[in-house]
Amino acid sequence: RRFSLSKGCRFPWCTGRDGKPARVDEVPDASVRKEDVLELSHFVSPWVALRNPRLGIAVALTWDPAVFRYVWCWQMFGGRVTSPYFGRGYALALEPSTSPVMALEQCAAQKECPVVAGGGTLVSFVEASIHDATASVREIRPGGVVVYAS
Repeated sequence: RRFSLSKGCRFPWCTGRDGKPARVDEVPDASVRKEDVLELSHFVSPWVALRNPRLGIAVALTWDPAVFRYVWCWQMFGGRVTSPYFGRGYALALEPSTSPVMALEQCAAQKECPVVAGGGTLVSFVEASIHDATASVREIRPGGVVVYAS
């Protein structure tokens, strides 16, 4: 399945292929047997955080929104039953991206891919931080500064 929160969804809800609303902010256990790619965009602030209150740890990313306009969220919760996972894969990846989730040819045709001329450079940043997960996060600022919800 593919969700696009930039196209008619309002976080944390999105409409799945079955037409039913689905939460995209909670990590289920592997028994759900699903694999999704979500395309996140239109951020008020450029950050994402994953927290596990049971373990007391959280990880967060901040990035340069001028370069990374999207975040791809790959979720595999026991869903790929073919090689190499055979239903045993359990992973979530958050990837700041310059482009939406689509084939490179389509991305280029729609002028969604940045172009860096031969010999050119592109300078940007992505920061990762680890912090306490006992409270909800309201914002992550560059430098790993965490603002917790009150």
